[in-house]
Amino acid sequence: MRKRSTATALALGLGLGLLGAVPATADDTSGVVQPLTQREGDVPHIDVDDSALRAKLDTLAQTQSEAQVEAILDSGLPVQALYDVEADEYVAAFVDTPEIVSRAISQRGPGCASGDACIVNKTMGYYGTGQLTFKSSISGVTKLSSGNKVTTWWRTGKVGFYQNSNVTSTLTSPITLVSITRS
Repeated sequence: MRKRSTATALALGLGLGLLGAVPATADDTSGVVQPLTQREGDVPHIDVDDSALRAKLDTLAQTQSEAQVEAILDSGLPVQALYDVEADEYVAAFVDTPEIVSRAISQRGPGCASGDACIVNKTMGYYGTGQLTFKSSISGVTKLSSGNKVTTWWRTGKVGFYQNSNVTSTLTSPITLVSITRS
């Protein structure tokens, strides 16, 4: 029985050693145990000032009906929402139109790389952020991937197909695209 637990302890110690931490064992005289995760003080603090956003949501909460909030939440668009924890419900919401920074989206191709927005069935990849209008419309599109950025594939100047980052969608019927926006 002793051989089995020594072998188990050795395997566990080797496995944790690969993760960067070696536990104390019964034969360990140091008594020091290395943590597997960072200590709370080791994690950098990120300060985000959401006071303007919260003020806007608080104002909307005074005027929006439950039906209006639900309609916005169900829109499928990017949304900012205020959730009342005590009431267990959303009390305000608005469609959050991301600010598009005028940077370049470039076509990679043919082909798609990791992180690219991709017209999968055409193997046409796009990288960067901003907005790009295609030189000619792209028809017969049946599968789209957003890559590592929020992406909107535009069917017309006003009708778009929105995807969160890292989403691949297979379409029920082919569509035609005229432009792409990534942020």
